Amino acid sequence: MNLRRNLSQKLIQLPMAATEFQNEVFRRVLKLMGNRFEISVVENDALVAEQHIDAAVSEIRRIERLLTTFSDDSQTNLINRNAGIRPVKVDEEVFNLVDRSLKISLLTQGLLTLPMDLLINAFGTLT
Repeated sequence: MNLRRNLSQKLIQLPMAATEFQNEVFRRVLKLMGNRFEISVVENDALVAEQHIDAAVSEIRRIERLLTTFSDDSQTNLINRNAGIRPVKVDEEVFNLVDRSLKISLLTQGLLTLPMDLLINAFGTLT
């Protein structure tokens, strides 16, 4: 009987304990890569949530620096400047992105594809 009462008391305490550590949704809306981003993190600690959001923003900015056509030192511009002239060495990440995008385009019969001008600039021709 004592065991049953202890268990009942613990079960009653569970919902109360759960509310003490309820997670909240923390959001930040900002413009990155020329678009509106809303980054959401579910966390019970505001500082930790902000750190996760900061990490997401840093990663988006890293990708932007890598791929933007608005920066002379991006790998996309390196490809564009040398298109039809000579091959260029790019990071494995960029190569894999283009390779995966081409495969997705083939699998979806062109429904999902990289912009044609990017492919033409990258490879000189599509034939």
